[in-house]
Amino acid sequence: MPYEPGSKGLCVEIWPHDIIRTIYGICIMLIQYFIPLVIMAVSYIHIGVIIWVKRIPGEANIRRDKRLATSKNKTIKMIIVVVVAYLVLWLPLHVITIVGDVDQSIFDYNYVHVMWLTAHWLAFSNSGVNPVIYFWMNSKCRHKVLFCRHVVRCCPGKHRARSVSGIIATRYKEVKGTKVAEPIFVSIRWFDQ
Repeated sequence: MPYEPGSKGLCVEIWPHDIIRTIYGICIMLIQYFIPLVIMAVSYIHIGVIIWVKRIPGEANIRRDKRLATSKNKTIKMIIVVVVAYLVLWLPLHVITIVGDVDQSIFDYNYVHVMWLTAHWLAFSNSGVNPVIYFWMNSKCRHKVLFCRHVVRCCPGKHRARSVSGIIATRYKEVKGTKVAEPIFVSIRWFDQ
């Protein structure tokens, strides 16, 4: 195996038997890819079923029901996009790892190191892609991020106390058998330096 350009060596795993390397690679893929994928899929399917089946109490209102159905569809689409993003972004790294465990001669090809780094970059970018997906597909999340951005940017002047307050969520509690909406307020206070 040739060294990477500019390096003084190549780090490789030496296993007593090739079958052990393959078993190890498959176990790593199961633990790092398939098990989390299955957990995410099952969890999000469960959330989707709860969202879809949940009925709003009270009399039927066509306009409200259409708005809620649209909101449910958007939420389910967002959940699907998050799972597909994980699937697509982590798969190349695991494919290269498994193929390399089965046949180490792939590391002799010219551009395999670029592919290896690109696969790592894609896998790690999943952490940065999720907030973008939430911001893009969820208006409440977008509103909260813009609210926080406003809090950070609205502090001209020096050595003055500032604060911003707002409703960030609504909590429902049961009072005498009826659900009552209770807004959750947040108040942020800071001092300009």
